[in-house]
Order: sequence, then structure tokens, then C-alpha cells
Amino acid sequence: MPPLPAVPGDIDGNRDVDLSDAAGFVDRLLGPFVDPVQAGWDRVDFDLDFDVDLRDLAAMQNAFDAAP
Repeated sequence: MPPLPAVPGDIDGNRDVDLSDAAGFVDRLLGPFVDPVQAGWDRVDFDLDFDVDLRDLAAMQNAFDAAP
């Protein structure tokens, strides 16, 4: 069985976007010069510009609102 696709904004990997993911997002809200060692930052870099900033926050809010 192939792996399921990633859920945008799901930092903890449990296939939903919830308060634990929101807290993880805040931890990764670094702006430019993201530390690539910090696990999961790429899951919340929605605009793929190698940083986690307010543009990504807007996308995270949409992912959180869309979560079941």
C-alpha cells in the first residue's frame, strides 16, 4: 500500500491539523533563514520560499479551518 500524501499543516503526522499542529507552527514561525535542522518546518512552509512567515500563517489558518 503506498504511503498517504502529506496533509498540509500536519506537523505531528497524525493526518489532521489541530491545536498541536498550531502550537508547532508557532514554534517554527521564524521568518527568513529557517534552521533546516528544526524538524517539520517544511510542512508549514506553504509558499515554498524556505521560511515560515505570515504568508504561511494565512495558509495554516486555512488548513486549520478546513480540518474535519
